[in-house]
Amino acid sequence: MNSTTDKTCTLPSDSGAASAERELWQQPRADLVENEHGFQATLDMPGVNKDLLSVAVEDRILTIEGRRKTTLDGSTLHRESTTAGFRRRFTLGDSIDVNAITASIRNGVATIGLPKVAKAKPRTIPVAG
Repeated sequence: MNSTTDKTCTLPSDSGAASAERELWQQPRADLVENEHGFQATLDMPGVNKDLLSVAVEDRILTIEGRRKTTLDGSTLHRESTTAGFRRRFTLGDSIDVNAITASIRNGVATIGLPKVAKAKPRTIPVAG
């Protein structure tokens, strides 16, 4: 299974349980827009809240992960929902200021701010005397 082209991939759970117990990662839908200040990515992550969202950058790779918990009382007779996690990775170009990335989530939509690096602008330097 090629995780770079597949929308979902199955990975072993972190619990160390038997290989039959797996956690499903889904690739959330994302929109990316550009303006004069940078880029903004929005990702659909239903059921994910602030405490279950993780955003990290390493080697110019932006990783966004969100988990959702399904809590049901009683014995499950039938389940179509999952406790699937969402994971999406983006390679960031040199025009992105990785030290100024912002992240928020509201109503299951994660918003990631990707500001552009400030370019050197011509200016006059005042001379102190």
